[in-house]
Formats: sequence, structure tokens, C-alpha cells
Amino acid sequence: MCIVCRASKPQHQLLRFARGSDGAVGFDLKNVLPGEGAWVCASSTCLNKALDPKHGGFARAFDAPVVFDAVALREQVLSMLEGEVRNGLGLLRRQGTLILGREEVVRRAADLAGIGLASDLSDNSRHELDERAVGVTVFALPPMADVGKATGNRPVGVVGLPKRGSEQLIAAIARWQSTRS
Repeated sequence: MCIVCRASKPQHQLLRFARGSDGAVGFDLKNVLPGEGAWVCASSTCLNKALDPKHGGFARAFDAPVVFDAVALREQVLSMLEGEVRNGLGLLRRQGTLILGREEVVRRAADLAGIGLASDLSDNSRHELDERAVGVTVFALPPMADVGKATGNRPVGVVGLPKRGSEQLIAAIARWQSTRS
């Protein structure tokens, strides 16, 4: 349950924070840190409220004094979530199931669970994909250079996510998107 809005959601839609013995609060991406955790919706609204010292959400959730730098912790969360997206892209690429490039993605659109577009893809390319890949879910991705590094390629602006095997990546993209909005 989210410590901010009190909503009960599946674990993949929440972010876990753990409190160390020294009171320091840290983000627990893999949900493995020892001790009690505090859960926050993977949304920018709930994350911002949880990190607001006036809100006091972490202190209430842990029922103990907490120590954290809100700006640094927010950056850590966003960086780790983006890293999870890049790792997922790299994994699908190594498995040989990730489709790279606009033309190949459009050609195989009917076989895809979704299309990922780099954040810095041109408006012209986005418009062309909207016209040619109708009915396919579109996801935002990190900038082209980062997608290229993750996939072992030159900068890549468009990727196709296969129907099988991309569920974890799609969940990671959704967490990253909703948290950074």
C-alpha cells in the first residue's frame, strides 16, 4: 500500500524504500534490502509527496526518525528506473528478439507488443510512425544515444518490443514513465 495515497496496487506499480539502522532512507529497486520497507506509487505525484519533508510520509511509515536528501533520492530513483529500462532493452537485444529501426518496426508492427520511441526522436519520425503503425502501443524511452548504448548499437530512435518476453521491460518502462512525468 502506498504511504502517500493509501492505494493498494500490485508490487510492480510501486516503489520500495528501506530505512537503514542509521535512519537513512534509500530506494530498493529489487525489493531485497533488509528491514521494513515503505511503498510509494510509481507516480511523480506520490513520489514527490513522499520526498517532501513537510509531508513526513517516511517518518510516519517507519515510525522512526529518517534522514534523506529529497533531491538526491529522487534523482537516484529516476536513474535506477531508467537503468532498469536500459538493461531490459539490452537483454532483449542479446536474446535476439528486440527489433531495431523504424522501417523494420513498421514492417513487423502486427507482431509487436509495443513500439519504443527515444525521447529525442524527431517529430517527423513520430508522425510517420503514427501513420504507419496504427493500433500498436507506443512507449517513451531514454534518448537515442542511451538506447543505442543499451542495445550495443549506434544511436537508435525506434525499437519494437516482441509480444513474448517483453512483459518485464514494459512494466519497467511504465514505472519509469509514470515516475518521471
